[in-house]
Amino acid sequence: MISIAENPFRVHTPEALSADEVVRLYVTEMPGADAVHGQGHSMIIGSRGSGKSMMLRFLEPDCQMLKDDPRKDLTKGYQDAQFFSLYVTIKQTDLIYPELDSLRGTFADRSVNEHFLILVLVLKAVSRCIGLGTLEFLRRSQEPVEDTEFFKFIDNTIGWGSSKPRDCFEMFEIFAKHLSEVYSDSLQYLDAILEDPTETPKFKRPLLRFSTFLLPLLDAWRKLDGMPKSELMFVIIDDADYLNEMQTKILNTYISTRQASVFFKVASEVFQYKSYNTLDGRRIEVPHDFSEINTIDIYTSNSTRGYEQRLTKIIDKRLQLFNHTSSKTGRMANADQFFPEDSKQKSEIARIRRDLSKGITDLESGAARKRDDAYRYAVPEYIRQLGGPRKSRSNYSYSGYKQLVNISSGVPRYFLEAAYIMYDRMKATEEGDFKFISPSVQNTVLREQADRIMMDELERLKLSDTDSDGSSDAAVMLHNLIVALGSMFQKSLIDVEASERRYFSFALSENPTDLVSKVLRFGVRNSMFTRTTIGRKEGFGRTYRYILTRRIAPYFTLDPNGFSGYQFLTNNALQQMMTDPETFRKGLRRGVDLSSSDGPLFDGVDQE
Repeated sequence: MISIAENPFRVHTPEALSADEVVRLYVTEMPGADAVHGQGHSMIIGSRGSGKSMMLRFLEPDCQMLKDDPRKDLTKGYQDAQFFSLYVTIKQTDLIYPELDSLRGTFADRSVNEHFLILVLVLKAVSRCIGLGTLEFLRRSQEPVEDTEFFKFIDNTIGWGSSKPRDCFEMFEIFAKHLSEVYSDSLQYLDAILEDPTETPKFKRPLLRFSTFLLPLLDAWRKLDGMPKSELMFVIIDDADYLNEMQTKILNTYISTRQASVFFKVASEVFQYKSYNTLDGRRIEVPHDFSEINTIDIYTSNSTRGYEQRLTKIIDKRLQLFNHTSSKTGRMANADQFFPEDSKQKSEIARIRRDLSKGITDLESGAARKRDDAYRYAVPEYIRQLGGPRKSRSNYSYSGYKQLVNISSGVPRYFLEAAYIMYDRMKATEEGDFKFISPSVQNTVLREQADRIMMDELERLKLSDTDSDGSSDAAVMLHNLIVALGSMFQKSLIDVEASERRYFSFALSENPTDLVSKVLRFGVRNSMFTRTTIGRKEGFGRTYRYILTRRIAPYFTLDPNGFSGYQFLTNNALQQMMTDPETFRKGLRRGVDLSSSDGPLFDGVDQE
């Protein structure tokens, strides 16, 4: 039974889910999935919660066998599977040893780091396969264990000792125990480093290498009776940004080595992967060495609207598993029905949209067609009209499924985390079963989360942002920048004379300085911005465009339902926002234009 009995929006750790749970919850229709599922090395880059781990967990053998037939007997083997995957998450390994960093610059740096990398990958992969039951098919194997290439290879490398296996399944159990012993002995080497950091002790164990251990081991594993006829094997490395720089270069060297049947599928958070260089200084490149899947670029695509479609399937699946029905039809509820929009607000916005479509307005139009005005100005005009005093604009309701999708900023986990809290609030206040999340609860939770991002998350970043050189000002400047951008976007939203009023992004009008680049990268790395590219305003080449997370829309009372407009900003303007936000805000009040263009530009998104 699926483990969401109390709340259908519970966020799960994918590697801890059973195969049945993964298959029932995972949505396969995702752009880029074909590259991950196919031959060749793949790099999946994205923010925390964007679906990387779920995609990789779905590649494991138990999930692949159940996706087509939930009643499949895994003990009969994987002959018909397209591939066999080994899954390891670096976050849950013991590779993060400061003692290894002390080897930097010595002859042992590469060899010892590669030994620990291979040892941990194989030990964790074998242990996980045994724990998940994906090797149970070996109990039925009729092949004499001593005749297998796997047995012979281990016998000639680390040896079996006195514990010779009686069958192929026991072969892996004993192999895991021997690996644990090798690991224990290897840790003693690190202890010796601590005893005298000024000297590099001799490593007394045979060193494990890619060409002499890992690759031959995987080749022998692929040929066992019951493995896929294709003999394809994927080595899945999740959270690869937790590797140190030397281990990352070693992995890159493996990726640059073209193999016919063994492929690496590597996931990392954006801007966190430590290097794309190999051990000999070459750079692994797309698409020559690997295919790159950027989950955030995929999810926020305006042309395909893939993120909204995929998220809708995720939510609908969860509602179906929980057996939620619609209050109106009594049939299974869908995402739109379960997260309704505030009805009064919806009617008022519709009235404004009709007036704009008919030209019944005194607004300055920046569009060639009246329906474009209706698309661009309806919500901003409603927010402006909420009533004279500034505080009245806080009555805008952040509710309705589409609006919740936009606020989640292309990251499924942000939607699920908010929906989880909403569901708990409804369960605590409603008697009996409820059929939907009330607009007031939706609005309250989203406003609380926006406040928490601005007041708590950014403050925590200020405490944790300590660079190797001792500086810790990137988070402070990021906070200043976000407040300045929010103020600028808010001012445009209520400006009846502006040709574009909905902003959530800006573009660089020139190459960024080191300071600007550092802060913007820090913002992207911590999910405060999404980065993409656009054509330069002068028509030559491309420049970066940064989209502010729409999770903070309620904090500034912004319209999250699009980011049609973007402002070209200079380095001077951005640096002033980062280092002297009060002067910037005074400039806003005086109406100073800090762009390098004649003003906001309209980005031609699809019209409603």
